[in-house]
Amino acid sequence: MANSVLHNAKISGISYAMPNIKKVAEDYPDVFDNSITKLERAKKIVGYGNRYISPKNITVTDIMDKACKDLINNMHIDINSIDCIICITQMPDYFYPGTSFILHSRLKLSENCSAIDLPHGCTGFIYGIHTAYSLINSNACKKILLVAGDNEIDDPNINNQVTKILFSSGACAVLIEHEQNIDNTSYFFLGTMGEGYSDLIIPAGAEKLPITSDILHETITDSANKNWNIHKPFMDGLKVFAFANQVVPNLVEKFFTNINVDMNNIDFFAFHQVNKQIVNSIASKLNIDSSKYSADTFSNYGNTIITSCLLNLLDIKRDVLTKQNLLTSFISFGTGLSVAMTVINLQQLKYCTIKHYEFDENIIYDDIDNWIPKLSKK
Repeated sequence: MANSVLHNAKISGISYAMPNIKKVAEDYPDVFDNSITKLERAKKIVGYGNRYISPKNITVTDIMDKACKDLINNMHIDINSIDCIICITQMPDYFYPGTSFILHSRLKLSENCSAIDLPHGCTGFIYGIHTAYSLINSNACKKILLVAGDNEIDDPNINNQVTKILFSSGACAVLIEHEQNIDNTSYFFLGTMGEGYSDLIIPAGAEKLPITSDILHETITDSANKNWNIHKPFMDGLKVFAFANQVVPNLVEKFFTNINVDMNNIDFFAFHQVNKQIVNSIASKLNIDSSKYSADTFSNYGNTIITSCLLNLLDIKRDVLTKQNLLTSFISFGTGLSVAMTVINLQQLKYCTIKHYEFDENIIYDDIDNWIPKLSKK
């Protein structure tokens, strides 16, 4: 997609929800061959630190539900005024219906509220903003609830060591509204390098390779002699690293040149927190001042995938966002392979928070659990 320029939309409030179960790098000694030296080196270079995971039976929809209700309650949003709910996740409860319909039911939204699902990965949050801003720009909607998130649990049967210490659970709810009388021009770039689709992939689980009993515990071995379960994320680390370091900086430079915005005027660059090493490398190649970006969110929270760049902003600038305007550039890259970026003038949000929640895996959060056979919950 070519660069696009959109108007008349603004982000009014953000609620970010995470489970309260914290894991640290030291909890996974096998990943580092039980070597303290390797562990400390990885913490220093890659930035491994905290990550937050969900208890068994909790899905991303449950986390999204918390974020949505917190935002609606604290911003006193009339749910009948919401024209559309947009939901982005790679980890839906079901193949269909989409998660947006489940949240529509839980939140008791109006029958006049449309529901849209976007099954995007790392760049999904920016795709979601672009979709919402486009709907408002075309006068199709006035008020949109944008919801995004991913979910992680600890599964002792999973061998994917490279990824199991990277990812965290987290979900956001963002209120996006029509606003005619402010200078709020926003710029977007959404790019795709589809030939690299297999570099970040969950091979099994959909129609191409359905999960059946004979392949349930099948693994594949990569060039580093690491085993990967085929129904969990597989990542070719070297190719993803090369993509991030070679392709992303060039596209960012072209984006700012094409939209004629001086990078020095950006107040904060909110990067996808893939890991500390990659974020610092990209920022260095772009000559971004250290005061205008941070790679610490990866160490503080892990990689929350779709919402990673948003969590980076909230982690570093949460106290500022409700007090002053902040010219922000979200930059994300990954699954697809894809790159997405935007420049948005965030203007004194009315509400902005990160909250941790306790989830009880024995509580039924979804009525459908009452009649679906418990075959998967032994």
